[in-house]
Amino acid sequence: MSYVESKKALEELFSTAWMHSFDGGAISPLKVKIEELIFLYQEDVVRALRDLISEKDWPFEIVSQVFKDIGDIHNKETHEIRFQLLIEGLSRKEWVDKCGACFGLAYLRDKRAIPVLRLLLEKESDIELITVLEQTVEELEGSDGKF
Repeated sequence: MSYVESKKALEELFSTAWMHSFDGGAISPLKVKIEELIFLYQEDVVRALRDLISEKDWPFEIVSQVFKDIGDIHNKETHEIRFQLLIEGLSRKEWVDKCGACFGLAYLRDKRAIPVLRLLLEKESDIELITVLEQTVEELEGSDGKF
């Protein structure tokens, strides 16, 4: 599957994702499909995700869930590009998207995110996001850093 095909498949998935509930703890059909595509087609899928998220205003529930999900996928071959996408997610305008990126980074367990999270903490004024940022830093500091 090429980048273009990946992007089209993901766009269709995003378009129907609003029909699914994103309950905490439940595995979303969105995650299952994204994980399957990443394992099959690797970095092309992550690039397509990045572009799809940045090109259109998707509902924040979808973007936030995607950020959480891509951090929770265990695939060493795409670790670096998923890390970069989550770091980029921290600069989104919606605080919910930033929270999703934080959760994704916590799941990814890559300590390189700590300095970026601390910089964001210095600038952030939203109390809920500050709490999530602090928890993410704590979790990453306490992790073994193995992914």
